[in-house]
Amino acid sequence: MVNSIPEMVERLRRNPAVVGLAEYGSASFDDERIDGDYDLIVVVDPGDPDVRSLHFHVVNTPVDLNLWSIEEIDAMDRTEGFDAILLDARVIHDPSGEVARAIQDLRNRHAEVPHPSLSAERIAAMRHGAAHTFDKIRDDRDLPIMLKRYLLHQCVYWALPQYFEIKGLRYRGEKHGVAYLRKNEPELYGAFKRFYASMDLAEQTRLARSIQEAVLAPLGGLWQDGELLVFGDHERGAEVFEKLFACGSTNAQQRP
Repeated sequence: MVNSIPEMVERLRRNPAVVGLAEYGSASFDDERIDGDYDLIVVVDPGDPDVRSLHFHVVNTPVDLNLWSIEEIDAMDRTEGFDAILLDARVIHDPSGEVARAIQDLRNRHAEVPHPSLSAERIAAMRHGAAHTFDKIRDDRDLPIMLKRYLLHQCVYWALPQYFEIKGLRYRGEKHGVAYLRKNEPELYGAFKRFYASMDLAEQTRLARSIQEAVLAPLGGLWQDGELLVFGDHERGAEVFEKLFACGSTNAQQRP
């Protein structure tokens, strides 16, 4: 094995199967000190679709090494999820220029393809999921405080990527997400900050609810008491609801 990140990069550069290298994340291979992990994209020829990434340590530094071929990058359209790391990649080895070309072409294609709109079912799932958390905490008096805190932290944790999803923005991870809120949504950022600083369960619950209300505001906010929420087509769901309960209604039409 290798004894340093620069040595690892140099050995990869000498490997004839390696077409190019690109970093992502905050660390660079030539940093004197890497405090977190080191993220590297290795473009290989030929590619191996059965192996997407390798994770290991170089001395005490965790390494996330992700594998693609030029052909796989060229085949991508709008990049979502983990593959979006390619959009922020910094090329550090590219003898043929093909890696820089493929990544730039991907950026261009990504910018041209509209962000998919949220489906009615996805909207219902987000509004229901957050409200369900608060219902659990409110209604179950026997729920241990530790579990209540866990549920609240999960609720707030997922609010960050959901904010970007609802806005149609690319989510690049927690570090970028928090930095974006600090710059562009100072009030919402302050609520996140106060939530994680608080040890008072009632205050955490209030802050978590306010965070979710702010994030879900473009979708109608949290699921409300008395509101019919449908996973699927809302009009059809309302019809199904009426059919299911018409027999018990005093206003239902009587059969002859």
